Amino acid sequence: MAKRKQHFVPRFYLKAFQSDPKRIHLYNIKRSLPIENVSLKDQCYKRDFYGSDGRTENFLASLESRLAPILQSIISSNNLPSYRSEEHHFLLLFVALQLLRTAKASDLIRQLVDKSVKQVLSHDPGSKDIDMDSVEFGFENPGSILMSLSSLLTMKEAISDLKVHLARSSRKVFITSDSPIFKYNQYCEGVHHMGVTGGECKGLQIFVPISPHLHLILYDGTTYSVRILDRFSRISRATASDVDSLNMFQLVSADENIYFSCWAQRQNICLLVPRIKHFRNPAQIVVQEYGQDDDPNVSLIHQYERPVDMSLSLTFLSLKRRSRQIPLADRPQGHRNQPLRPKRSYRGSRSTTFSRHPPNAG
Repeated sequence: MAKRKQHFVPRFYLKAFQSDPKRIHLYNIKRSLPIENVSLKDQCYKRDFYGSDGRTENFLASLESRLAPILQSIISSNNLPSYRSEEHHFLLLFVALQLLRTAKASDLIRQLVDKSVKQVLSHDPGSKDIDMDSVEFGFENPGSILMSLSSLLTMKEAISDLKVHLARSSRKVFITSDSPIFKYNQYCEGVHHMGVTGGECKGLQIFVPISPHLHLILYDGTTYSVRILDRFSRISRATASDVDSLNMFQLVSADENIYFSCWAQRQNICLLVPRIKHFRNPAQIVVQEYGQDDDPNVSLIHQYERPVDMSLSLTFLSLKRRSRQIPLADRPQGHRNQPLRPKRSYRGSRSTTFSRHPPNAG
């Protein structure tokens, strides 16, 4: 019989942040309410989230049995698996899976479908009498979450070239959330007209707290440099300000709840919340249409996740000098493995231009 209670953040992951056996502290963002020692097994689940037949739930459960020992080994040893090892492969799979499997990821798919359909229908005379704000075109679960999970292997492959690093804090502790994977792009801070956190974007950074004292970081090694404890490790020391910055990522990323292991930490969370309120935007997906100027029957639909610009400053991670020298307007061009090339013009070539339509759905 299929389990009806289906978790979108696995219990083995949250267990690293437990306050007592099978208990964890919670901070609900909407109510600004900390709650002490809630049941760990009752967090981050929805009924029949992946469907009632149990196939996806069973597949994820079998996958988690392979992923759990990898994270537990990293936490206990303070050491990352070697590159290209089987453990490294499963670590990347964990990051890709957790990025795609949450309730927030499902909501992003619903936003994408809903806004895209509404933008297309905005040109249909038959839809003029429809109140688009009262209609929802996005998939309901399990459709939206299965659509998100369908790109698992593509996402894992896209991030496979990223460097993997650990930030360790011996004093102040990290928090996590019901959407624990946070994507950022420090290299493209200031770019707001397009997405800059796609799996292949140059400058991509992925931040994942894995225990109260360890934070996993994936980053574009061609764009950033890190300061390590010694030449044999892939570990950096996180200062108190670093911990605050990384914890703020969780407060921005969270759907509803923050989780933490030390009850006294609720005070620091309450101090950080006012600093991130304007970064929490529920309308994360932007859909824009650009019509071809010389052909009214042709247009381009531009879909992207709205970038967050938090002016990140970490003591152990920074832009390389040659990255800082690239003009901001050129930074979002191309992919990580696609070098920038000078623009060329060809004599006699015909240029096609597109102008943006009124923003009906974005």
